[in-house]
This record gives sequence, structure tokens and C-alpha cells, in this order.
Amino acid sequence: MGRDRKGPCLFFMKIYSYLAILVFACISLIPPVDFVIRNPQNEYWLWMVLIAGFFGVFTLFIKTQWPVKLIANGALINCFFSSIPYVSFTSYVSVVACCYFYIVCSRVEDWTLILKALKAIVILQCLIMFMQYIGKDPLLNFGLLHVEHFGTVGQHMQAGSMAVILSALLITFNKYFIIIPLLTAVFCHSTWTLLSAGIGIVVYSYSKHAYLSGLIMLLLCTIFIGWASHQNKFSENMDSKSGRMGVWSKSFELTHKYHKDWTGWGIGTYKDLFNPLSGLGTHYRTAHNVFVQLVWEVGYIFTGCLLFALGGLVVALFKADLWLCLSGLAMILMDSQAHFPDRMIQCVPLIILFLAYCQFNLRRFSTCQAH
Repeated sequence: MGRDRKGPCLFFMKIYSYLAILVFACISLIPPVDFVIRNPQNEYWLWMVLIAGFFGVFTLFIKTQWPVKLIANGALINCFFSSIPYVSFTSYVSVVACCYFYIVCSRVEDWTLILKALKAIVILQCLIMFMQYIGKDPLLNFGLLHVEHFGTVGQHMQAGSMAVILSALLITFNKYFIIIPLLTAVFCHSTWTLLSAGIGIVVYSYSKHAYLSGLIMLLLCTIFIGWASHQNKFSENMDSKSGRMGVWSKSFELTHKYHKDWTGWGIGTYKDLFNPLSGLGTHYRTAHNVFVQLVWEVGYIFTGCLLFALGGLVVALFKADLWLCLSGLAMILMDSQAHFPDRMIQCVPLIILFLAYCQFNLRRFSTCQAH
């Protein structure tokens, strides 16, 4: 009698789905509580870095996309040129972990379970937000009494960014999930969340009708300018000392002044170096712009390579007519211009998952084309 191999085969087909869910469900729900992770003793730290370095180099010998190999090995080399090597080598461990999480996600073939897990996160976020709104959240308020709370992340800008990243992935399954960041933008008074969601709508509407896309873009700009002006967002962002524009300008200025154009200051160093060097009197742990911070930390060459890879993904999605994926990518990129989703531990696995799902759809498109 032949054995029924269907059960074990299905399990092994879904093992990558289970691993992906385990990682992003745990990390994406980390609340904004203060906790300290003690640095390991020197000998353990060195061992940890060397193991991370091994797995970084090992990406050269496994099947994965070239940007992953570039990030894993380029970041390792960059650490040796860092202005704070200890910080950069420690940060490198998390970089390698992200690379391998992408490798796991890129091998997922059944996305049904992942979609259900993402929906569960959305429902939980909405439930906690609602309870916070009506004042029935005495335990999950993260110790922030008498201030506004927003979901599990506890801060309006981060809640908006979380909503954008979540919906960027969810709209690739169902376009109506775009309502999530729109509602969050209103609830959290986040103009950039509104703009990020609007860009996703514009990109998708362009696939249906270019003229309609233009009208939506005009309406979006009008609403954005009106809302931002009403909330004094422009004056806040343009301020040379405390606004985003001043921080961006100072970041480039310091990078040029200290001849860090090509290597950058080192990965993970922005939070330690920018404030004492800038003299702005403000405390910025991130640049509030993903690409400005990339230039600061890894320089123009590495940033240029990453932008080249990003451009290649945009072209591939466009050629494959994957407009919902393009819309999600546009939302993430727009959010990255004023927020810091790449530095939010809750958002990073979701971004990686989104990129892996884009590659899954591209592979499926290539297979259909081949047949």
C-alpha cells in the first residue's frame, strides 16, 4: 500500500509561511515600552559579530536576489569604515537577520495564512485604537496617561506609518484595504499618512484612466495643502532648527564637511552623531527621511546601488502590470520621505514581507509568460 504523502508535503510547503508569520506577528506587535537590552560581554559580542559576518558572506553562495547579497556584504565592509565601529557592527547583526528573513519570505508559495495573520493584526490594532478613543483602555495605554494613544505603537506619526505599511501589503490582496491609512490619517491627524494613501490611489487609478488619475492628484494636493496649512505643518517642517527641512539640509552639510560622501558615517550612527555635530538644539534620532539617513550612514555609492535596485523593481512591476504592488510601493516610498518606517521595528518585517510578495508575483508572471 502506498503512503499518503499529501499531508507532509503540504506542511513543508507551508513551513516558510509559518516562519514568516512567527517573525512578523511577534515583532510587529512590540509596544512602545521602555526596555534596555544590555550589551553582551566583549568576547560574546565578538562571537556574535563574527557569526553575523559568516552568514552575511554566506549569502554569496545561496540563491537569492543580488540586492540581498549587496546589503549583507556591503554593510559588513561599511562597518570597518564607520566612525563608531562598535555601533555599526552591532547594527550589522540586525541587518543580516533582516536579509535572512527576506530569504525565508521569498520562498513562501502559499500566502493564504499570511493574509489571515495580517488581517488579525489590523483587527487588533483597530480594536485597541477604538478602546483608547472611548477611554476604556486602562491597561494597554503603555503608561502614557492623559495623552493620546494610537493603537499598539502609541504615537500618532508612527501609527500612521504603521497603517501605511500594513495597507501597502494588504491592498495587493484587496484594493479596498486602502481605507485603513485614510481613516488612520483622520484619527491621528497625520497629513503625511493621508498623502501616502493618496499616492497609492493615484498610481492605481492611473492603470485605469490617466485623466482620472490627474484629477485625483489635483484633489489630493488641494486637500493636503489645506489640511497641512490649517495644522501649521509647513511652518514646522521648514524651520531651520527644529523642522525636517533644516535637519535634512544639515545632514547633507555635515556629510560633505567631514568628507563622508562615499562611505558615510556608518550604519546605525545617525542617532549618536547627528545631534552633537549639528548644534541645532533638537534631538533627532532619525532623519525623518529614509534616503537622507541612508546617505548619512552609508554614503552615496551604496545608496545609489539601492536606488538602482529599487528602480529595477519599479520597472519590473510596471512591465508585469502589477499595479496594486506598484501602488503599495508608492505608498511606502512616500511615507519614507517624512517618516522613518525603516527604523520602526514594527514596520521593518512588514516592508520585507511586501518586497518578497512583489518578487513572488513577478515570478508568477514570468512563469505565465513562459507558458
